[in-house]
Amino acid sequence: MIKNLASICVLVFLAACGNPGGSASAVGSAAAPIPPVNSRETGLLARDYWVFEFYVVPNDQQASKEGRGKWYKFYPDGSFDSGHWDKTLSSGSWGIGFRNEGTVLHIDAMNDVEDSEYIIQANASGDEMSWVGTSTYEQDGIMLKSIHLLSQPTKVQFGLE
Repeated sequence: MIKNLASICVLVFLAACGNPGGSASAVGSAAAPIPPVNSRETGLLARDYWVFEFYVVPNDQQASKEGRGKWYKFYPDGSFDSGHWDKTLSSGSWGIGFRNEGTVLHIDAMNDVEDSEYIIQANASGDEMSWVGTSTYEQDGIMLKSIHLLSQPTKVQFGLE
């Protein structure tokens, strides 16, 4: 009896923790927004839209092609909206951290499949960034170039229509 109760408690705990790899269902939850630490990257991200101009998933040309046009709109309060071209797909919270590898952007989306973590680096003008996926959500090797836009991206802007 006690063994069964312990097993049930473990299962409930694991279900509540979710799958940090993001390979589970397309629903979930995100932490409440907390204003990110003050840094150059925070100031750059918390303005307008950041759009994936180039997106590379090793050994997956289809995923690489489909990643182009994904966007994030980060807000100074630590919340964000995200989407792809003209569709809004998720929202949640974001934050900045620091490791030996560099500045880390952590994205905790309401849609757990969208949870992400990247090492980011901005160019001198602050209008372009490179983002490299980490192992936290099994995104090792994913690389992208994100560009700053004043409005939500369209396929026309990228020469796709």
